[in-house]
Amino acid sequence: VDVIGEIDLIEEVARLHGYDNITASPRMAATYPIHRSIPEFFPDFLRSIMVALNFREVLTNPLMKREEAELFSDRVVAALNPISEGLEVLRPSLVPGMLKVMGHNIRHGNRDMRLFEVASSFQTVPDDERASSAPLDAFSETEGLVFALCGSRFPRSWNQPTDGVDFYDALGAAQMLLEKLNLLDKSAVNIYNENTVSIDLQLMAGKKTDARRVGLVQQLQREVLSRFGIEQDVFVAVLDVSVLEAGFSPVVAYEPPSKFPVVQRDLSFILPGGVSVQSLVELVKGSDSLIRNVSVFDLFERQSGGDGERSVALGLEIADYGRTLQDERINDIVLAIGNNAESKLGAVIRQV
Repeated sequence: VDVIGEIDLIEEVARLHGYDNITASPRMAATYPIHRSIPEFFPDFLRSIMVALNFREVLTNPLMKREEAELFSDRVVAALNPISEGLEVLRPSLVPGMLKVMGHNIRHGNRDMRLFEVASSFQTVPDDERASSAPLDAFSETEGLVFALCGSRFPRSWNQPTDGVDFYDALGAAQMLLEKLNLLDKSAVNIYNENTVSIDLQLMAGKKTDARRVGLVQQLQREVLSRFGIEQDVFVAVLDVSVLEAGFSPVVAYEPPSKFPVVQRDLSFILPGGVSVQSLVELVKGSDSLIRNVSVFDLFERQSGGDGERSVALGLEIADYGRTLQDERINDIVLAIGNNAESKLGAVIRQV
């Protein structure tokens, strides 16, 4: 029987009716939508964004050495029948595979890299966190996006500086990715120290707002890099694809630019130990409705002694869409920020 689908029945009807009796159609071309508002496959959508941000994709083996995997997690998943001694566990993170690629390139003379990978990592689940006693619930699989930078910021050229990439290049790339996904306004950067930040998203769950961790941006420690034969600085970001997909919306809300000048002010705070930088950013944002944007552009943390105080510098954008701001109004906003920061967080504005 050669009838296995709808098209086979159509063929039989056409044959019985007679092909010569079927009127030819003037249009033989099918129509397709010229724009797809929602990506058909979200990981491929992420890949296209990363390529547009001048990153190159790599593909790494999900199996690796146990000692390399245990640098990043103590909950590694072992293979029952490893095919070799160096491929005995599944990767608990996407970072070690990326570092192996970078180390191989550096040994062959390529020291300037911007690489990314979208893949899955695997870990065992503690007994008290398992959903059930089913065998598969003993393991977790997380699809993630990792990208890494090292070497020079610009290609070698007579008219380009020879600066190397730094932490803020990696953070900037992560924020550009969030902007492409229309998630930058929903994101919050929590600063652990000058080498590591986390990124959270504010997602709507019904009528409630749920804060979910997207991932980390950090400068890797020299001890870890040396295990992969790398002797230069490497900056990485590891993001959770499922959280990005849950927050992504193709709908863009247009906000016209202000017809009046936007005022920019820089404020430096002394922040007590134990108070997060993000709490200071949120407090400053909520101090006045005319504060449109707050960004952290400098952080200094004492290395020894003291009580854990940090110096945090914030850049403010203040704008009134209905009129030009006067100095008196701006001074009132800055005064309100200082009073709120001191009364609620114990932070004080540094006097220059």
